[in-house]
Amino acid sequence: RGPSNKKHCSRHWSILGSGVYSLSAVGREGDKERRISRRMTEVIVAEGAGNQSHHKNHDSNNVNTRIIDASSSCQQNQNQNPENTYYQVLLEGMEQGLTLKSAAGTAATGSTSTIATTPTNASLAFHGTGQPALSDWGYPGFLTPHENQIYETFRTQVFQRDEDFRSTVFCFSLAFEDEAYALCRWLRARKFHVEDTIQMVEEATEFRAEQKPDDFHPDPKRALGVEPAIYISQYPQHYVGYARNGSPLFISKPGALHVNGMECVTTLQGILNYHWFGMMHDYVYRLQIQAASNPNFKRYEVIYVMDLDGLTPSQVSKRAIHIIKVQSQIDSICFPETLHRLPLINSPPFFSLT
Repeated sequence: RGPSNKKHCSRHWSILGSGVYSLSAVGREGDKERRISRRMTEVIVAEGAGNQSHHKNHDSNNVNTRIIDASSSCQQNQNQNPENTYYQVLLEGMEQGLTLKSAAGTAATGSTSTIATTPTNASLAFHGTGQPALSDWGYPGFLTPHENQIYETFRTQVFQRDEDFRSTVFCFSLAFEDEAYALCRWLRARKFHVEDTIQMVEEATEFRAEQKPDDFHPDPKRALGVEPAIYISQYPQHYVGYARNGSPLFISKPGALHVNGMECVTTLQGILNYHWFGMMHDYVYRLQIQAASNPNFKRYEVIYVMDLDGLTPSQVSKRAIHIIKVQSQIDSICFPETLHRLPLINSPPFFSLT
């Protein structure tokens, strides 16, 4: 739940086949803090250089706005949790990046820097032959001229809105999701219809407004009202590392779900609070780690493995379905296009029939 100065164990998973994974655990002493801080600095410098050197339409003030929004939120969390080094590390990276940004922009022309920058307007269009692969549709670098025009229209409108609207679009700003990838996520969710996308962001902003005063529940125990380990014992689902493509790997076991047990240890509101913690803190932290260690990691998507081993018809109750439905509603509205793949393993016979 945020790095500290203690020894950590970083887990790396690789998908080997149908539901088969390999795991290697490597203990590290403070590496996470250093990598995150260094990556924060690199990204800010890169965005500053990229805007000043070769993106006429990207106003560098917009990048500053995103950094200031993220820094403000980070500073607030640091004030509330002074003993936690997690937010201090992020702030240090931001401050170093802002300090070096101006110099990087001045020296950007003719630079051969290998740091990945926010994609320029020209790089958003597809320059290959034929049609891009279905898995690449709507991503930066694979847009049609018409989609690129829609992207620019949506981007302009986003930066004309208030901070709440922007923070909804750039919900992974603390993980420094590239601007183009964030905007395209929302556009893909509404088939590149600007009006529908704007409406979706407005709905998501209203959803977030109820949770924002509590900073999306950074303390999981307080969110649930019980130790997270007790809750997970009633519904095993958690992150277990990263897939080979860099996506965070999340495994859920609905076959081990005990609805009565969940209702004994927490409430529906507690479950939803914990879900907000999972997306806005736990998931963001894992994106930060991956982005810090892999500059080519751009698609902020999760692989959600659903292990149906032990699932019985009696467990597919209205109460269980309602919990899953409410959680899915939050994800589909507030965090669109963040699911990379949903493999189902160990499916029981009745599941295929239903």
